[in-house]
Amino acid sequence: KNFKNIEKSFIHWLYKKMSSKKKILFFIGARGNSKGLRKKNIKKIGNRTLLDITISQAKKSNFYNSIAVSSESSEILKLAKEKRVDLIIKRPKRLSKDQSSKFDVWKHAIKKYEEFYNSKLDILVELDCTNPLRKIKDVDNIIIQKIRNPKIDAVLTVCESKKNPYFNMVEENKKKMLSISKKINKWPTRRQDAPKVFELIANTYCFEAQFIKKKTNIFQGKLRGYVLPKYQAIDIDEKFDFDLVEYIYKKYKFK
Repeated sequence: KNFKNIEKSFIHWLYKKMSSKKKILFFIGARGNSKGLRKKNIKKIGNRTLLDITISQAKKSNFYNSIAVSSESSEILKLAKEKRVDLIIKRPKRLSKDQSSKFDVWKHAIKKYEEFYNSKLDILVELDCTNPLRKIKDVDNIIIQKIRNPKIDAVLTVCESKKNPYFNMVEENKKKMLSISKKINKWPTRRQDAPKVFELIANTYCFEAQFIKKKTNIFQGKLRGYVLPKYQAIDIDEKFDFDLVEYIYKKYKFK
């Protein structure tokens, strides 16, 4: 066991050394005017806000260079400043609407980073406040996977989907009749025999910064998935989600 811990520490040291010349930004986007659950980014689990938890997780990473918090909310930016966040980004109104593109928010953050530090950003790692069910070893492994594969544009957290469009997900046609969403030559008799599909999880995303600057959406890139267990695959959109995340966070002793 001790040997495995030493080996793991050495691997992380090695990749940290390899990435020492890379500029890595941990990005936390936290709108203040969330609709489903009011002020969800600063709701507390125990005595800590989701924002505080996420900032703390970023700082524990072996690859921590700097952290940016982007928000239109003065309250959230004040809390971020109190937690000694490296870069405070006042988000413009055009990027703070319900329909605003996350991709544009990332572009804006990279622009602000490069202006502030007068340096090109290499890697952007997004940690979402609405999913604090995050282990630091996973964050580091995701960054390692990105560094080891410079030709891919992003590594995204995923989990195996509960429903499968090849087996038990259907669509309505113009006549309101149902049919399977994705057709294959031989329909599987069991879900386990269908092609494996995954859900994206808003937990940890690791991007090549140049990819974000040049493109307009995630699926224009070469993507790799980092598979997480399903109990880490819950995003907070409403009160029920928060209650569930709070229970899992405490039960599995996330930090």
